[in-house]
Amino acid sequence: GVQTCALPIWLTHIEMTKMTLLSNIRTDLFKLRKEGTSKAAISLLTTLYSEAANVGLNDFKRESTDAEVSAVIKKFIKNIDECITVGTSKGIDVSSYEKEKAILEVYLPKQLTSAEIEAFVIEHVRDGGKPAAMKALKENYAGQYDGKIASTIIDNLILAWSVV
Repeated sequence: GVQTCALPIWLTHIEMTKMTLLSNIRTDLFKLRKEGTSKAAISLLTTLYSEAANVGLNDFKRESTDAEVSAVIKKFIKNIDECITVGTSKGIDVSSYEKEKAILEVYLPKQLTSAEIEAFVIEHVRDGGKPAAMKALKENYAGQYDGKIASTIIDNLILAWSVV
């Protein structure tokens, strides 16, 4: 099974509301470097920060948006999940990957549950079909839901509405 990891103290006091996501990562990276205690976390956040910052820098030298940084974090997590799957199937210790994943997940916004997605679509988007529903979700909850799950839920609701 997947083990839960205790988060380092520097991650438990993050106030995500005051700064951009990229700024939060940069601030935590500076704290870690100053403390010098977790080389693995420093390495992870350095790589994450560089890759996330480059998205904006490569597009007219601007700061990356929170949505762009979230996309990079999700890409990192997807790669880690693949490493965990392969490692577990080969009997390799994957605890370091699980710790990295726990660190990265701190920076992502809370994800909507299937029930929350369904409730939003039922309440706000009965008319207009799937394109309107996906657009409304994106406008209200960008980066906070899995697009494949939302698409399946919307398809099921449309099917149910057409039967009624």
